[in-house]
Amino acid sequence: MRLPILLLCLLALPAAAEPIPLTAVGKQLNAEDLQQTRIGKLDWRGTLELGSADSRFGGYSGLLIGADGLDLTAVSDLGHWLSGRLTYDGAGRLTSFTGAEIRPLLGEDGQPLHGKAEGDAEALTRDEQGRLLVSFERDHRILAYDDLGSAGVLLPAPPIHPKDGNAGLEALETLPSGGGLLALTESGEAEGGGAFLWRDGSWHPLGYRRTRNLSAVGATATPDGTVYLVERSWSLVGGLELRIARLRAAEIQPGAELRPEELAVLRPPLMVDNFEGIAARRTPQGETLLYLLSDDNLNPVQRSLLSVFAVE
Repeated sequence: MRLPILLLCLLALPAAAEPIPLTAVGKQLNAEDLQQTRIGKLDWRGTLELGSADSRFGGYSGLLIGADGLDLTAVSDLGHWLSGRLTYDGAGRLTSFTGAEIRPLLGEDGQPLHGKAEGDAEALTRDEQGRLLVSFERDHRILAYDDLGSAGVLLPAPPIHPKDGNAGLEALETLPSGGGLLALTESGEAEGGGAFLWRDGSWHPLGYRRTRNLSAVGATATPDGTVYLVERSWSLVGGLELRIARLRAAEIQPGAELRPEELAVLRPPLMVDNFEGIAARRTPQGETLLYLLSDDNLNPVQRSLLSVFAVE
């Protein structure tokens, strides 16, 4: 029995965005020292703990923030887009996240991606043509999207072959002024040491100098070509450690060894969790603001935290 043509057309339509209930509770940087507002070369500008009763919420690893700081877009480990609006107080401190909507990431066939095997999205950037680029772990690939409701278009991905499917492409960022794409893996065992530069139609391997077993899990660039990184390590003995670091534009060249400059180290008792998403913007006053979003791994003992810092 053939399905009616109208029903086939409806099945092919992309899923629309759905509003979801979301809470955004303000948190202190350090619950043990309420006066602390500075870490290394970063000034704290607010933290929200995000939560939702919607089972699709959580696992956010890739982050974009609009140029005015109002629009937030994120991608999750289970193949969903999250979007919403941010607000601030008179001092520029982050105060709320409203209008949250969720929708599925679509594959090349225009159908929703399912589960971690297909939808383990880890990084999000916008290329110079305005497309949204999403990189995935497990099934290592990069998909380009015209908008949140469009089907993905497959792009060439770096030649990574990690031993662990969960230790692949973690960070992807567009470099301004035709600088190409910077891709970083969580594991240094990938070919070329785990860093790659897309330029002149091919991927070039880069070196990446690692510190204290920290792995790059997120990257974002400012208009001058500076790249800001979030690096992470975790162990039963040492616990969670996060580092915010910086690369200068001139360092990012084919064949170079990247040597991140440390800006700040984040550890408990600071309000931290598994920060993987990072986005930057410049304010009209010339400040560089960094936004960090944590991946709660859909684990009830972890949190989805959104923090803002100004770079010294």
